[in-house]
Amino acid sequence: MLDFEFLKQTFTELTFFKDKTWQYSPSSLALSSEVTDEIKKIGEACFEFLNGINKLYQFSKANKSILRNKDLIVPWVADYFDRGKPEKLLRHANLAFLKHTTPSIIRLDLLLTEEGIALTEIEVIPGGIGFTSFLYQIYEKQEGKLIGSSEEMLSGFYETMVSLVPNKENPVVVIGVSQESETYRPEFEWLANELRKSGKEVYCIDPENFFYENSKLKFKFNDRTIDIDVIYRFFELFDLGTIETSSILMEAVEKEEVVISPPLKPIFEEKLCLALFHHYQLQDYWQETLKKENFELLKGVIPLTWIIDGEYFGPNAVLNGPTINSKWLRSWEQLSEATQKNRNYIIKISGFHERAWGARSITLGSDCSQEIWASKIKEALDNDKKHPYIIQEFKKPKSIVHPLYESTGKISSEPLRARLCPYYMKNFSEIGLKGILATLCPADKKIIHGMSVATFIPCKSTEM
Repeated sequence: MLDFEFLKQTFTELTFFKDKTWQYSPSSLALSSEVTDEIKKIGEACFEFLNGINKLYQFSKANKSILRNKDLIVPWVADYFDRGKPEKLLRHANLAFLKHTTPSIIRLDLLLTEEGIALTEIEVIPGGIGFTSFLYQIYEKQEGKLIGSSEEMLSGFYETMVSLVPNKENPVVVIGVSQESETYRPEFEWLANELRKSGKEVYCIDPENFFYENSKLKFKFNDRTIDIDVIYRFFELFDLGTIETSSILMEAVEKEEVVISPPLKPIFEEKLCLALFHHYQLQDYWQETLKKENFELLKGVIPLTWIIDGEYFGPNAVLNGPTINSKWLRSWEQLSEATQKNRNYIIKISGFHERAWGARSITLGSDCSQEIWASKIKEALDNDKKHPYIIQEFKKPKSIVHPLYESTGKISSEPLRARLCPYYMKNFSEIGLKGILATLCPADKKIIHGMSVATFIPCKSTEM
């Protein structure tokens, strides 16, 4: 059991997130071996799913059939993905040599519910890598073997990045943290420092400090001018327009002088990917594209999700969306009139927007007034051509009990709800689960995120 004073002193001396505080716990979160095994499989399925999204978009963009043995052309898929994106970014994302590039590191948002695991988001630009590694470092000293380890988080990150430039010996890896993502800079600086201690050339740099010289993207560090080989991008593509060096960054990628991961392809940052998995027109595609076990697994864990689209679809059609009392709807406006009991759904911006990350754009229908609910649906319909919104079944996390420290150092065991964020890293074709960060919030909180009353801890298996 970790001592309260030790935890308090540790996180007073080390800052991982700018201006953020949280609660402490004396122990990691125990997960059953069945849950642990399922989480490993979900990650592997999600990498295959992202490959499928990549192919689906390209076929849609080219007006090609997405099926092997019959014609099914879906230009509307690319239309959804391209809405609101700058032409320059779309041109870059569709360059031929980037055709097969997909994210190499993902973090999932998984909720533990009474019905099982619910997958609510696939994060392709995950923060928390350094922070999670450090948490593992201090908890594994006390508890021993956990699910993953500090070393696996550190070495996994490095090996994933250098696998993207296999012909480079001891390549320079830069973690590009923009000013808009400043909150996360301390944890990424810690990550880079830890890897440099073992002789790895890893640096955390603001992209504004990149410069282009002699056909190389460079930066300065302790009076040294250093060439960049590979960049871990920690900024949303929506923020690309605010980064003054974005043009030279894109130029260096297009000249194949530097590799950036995740690639500058906005399709992977859209939450509407989960809605496409459930779309009735695409079921044959997913069954054809995914391994059978992965299709069935994702079908069981991804909550029903739909894209809110204000397009008029005629008098003989019904909405591809939620139902009310088992009755199909003819318009999204009808959903505005749903009673609190019938609106157990979350509305959020799909992506490419300043409020599209974290819990900033989330509205839970069963937890707001009729007026607010109706206004959010109207907002989604008014903006659907610029940045689509999605609506997703709300899966309530189950109540659990786990020891926490109060501010006095006393241990309490109040009801909590948990979100699990497993980190998966791909080294060539090998996919590894490197660690799981659990976020615990008081049971009265409907949406789990990194609030000041939250607790962050690593996870262990009950078999360990």
